[in-house]
Amino acid sequence: MVLAQANGSTRIPLIVAHRGGQEKSPAGSLDSFLSASTDGYPVEMDLRTLDDGHIAISHDSTTGETTEDSSDVSVSSLTVDEWTSMCLHYDSEQCFRAVTFGQVLDALPNDALLVVENKQDEVSLKRLERILDARSLRSSTLIESLDFNKITQASADGFHTMYVMHKNQDVDVDAIADAGVDVLAVSSYYPLSLLRKCRARGLRLWVWTVDRTWMAVRWSRAGVDGIITDYPRTMTRLLSAQAAADDSADVPRLRMSAAELQSRIRERSPRDDAREDL
Repeated sequence: MVLAQANGSTRIPLIVAHRGGQEKSPAGSLDSFLSASTDGYPVEMDLRTLDDGHIAISHDSTTGETTEDSSDVSVSSLTVDEWTSMCLHYDSEQCFRAVTFGQVLDALPNDALLVVENKQDEVSLKRLERILDARSLRSSTLIESLDFNKITQASADGFHTMYVMHKNQDVDVDAIADAGVDVLAVSSYYPLSLLRKCRARGLRLWVWTVDRTWMAVRWSRAGVDGIITDYPRTMTRLLSAQAAADDSADVPRLRMSAAELQSRIRERSPRDDAREDL
């Protein structure tokens, strides 16, 4: 699995589509995963177990934040039919249905790169590993978790792994590297000095979730291995322009979010053209 550089330049990190991205369709939708993977981006997704045992793709534990369901019920209380009948939030008249892990795996191309987080360990690690092996996805999947013990076990089982840390947690790079973890993922507000420590132990460093251009530029210049973002195409365009420029001093002045940048592009272009460009 490709875990570091992309786009033919050492100055541009690997850009990972957080929940498939949300430039062309809502995050977490089948359309977002298909579009991002077709464009060559690894797709990050979150797994939760439904009441009947099926596996939903859902970042949140309840339905109110990401779907049009106002009752805000627990995702784990729903059946697969109830879950897949819901429409995801998006600025569109089209209904983008909530999806299951199986639906996404069935639809993705064979060369898709997956970054899979088992939210609150609702799906057992053994079950997840069996699913990936049954579909011959071991080599193209990065298992991510906030649970160090789970990620250590997945590494021992021979899977690519990513340990995710929240803000203000103390980082023991040596312990993480000794556990066989491939990637450490931290909030983008950690100090750049962490990258040097990871380099010394052969541990790749990704930052999340980077939707502000100045933060992407900051880490790109430092040489980070990966950037997880809701706007992968916008970030790719920005960082490509920075890498190609002789003088990048003007880049940090774009202190708007990727969403704001995308909105401005759409204001200047027909919607179809903007969708194609982004």
